[in-house]
Amino acid sequence: MGIHHGRGPRRPIEFAATDSVLWTLHDLTARKQLDELRQNLTAMIYHDLRSPLSNVVSSLDLLHGLIGDDAATRSTLEIAERSAERMNA
Repeated sequence: MGIHHGRGPRRPIEFAATDSVLWTLHDLTARKQLDELRQNLTAMIYHDLRSPLSNVVSSLDLLHGLIGDDAATRSTLEIAERSAERMNA
């Protein structure tokens, strides 16, 4: 719901009424702005982490193909791959 008072843009409001005809209006402009900032920050963090993490996953895949039959190295590499894939998901 929004309200326009003739000066400036429409402002989001929260409206509550009771049986005794008490009306309450709350300006939600600041809350809407904060929600938008939070969404933008989340998108930026997601984007900034996704690219380097994809590089890590690709590098681990390459290393996995290059190592020999060393069980300890292969096990450690598989743990790293699973962890990177979990973060990537």
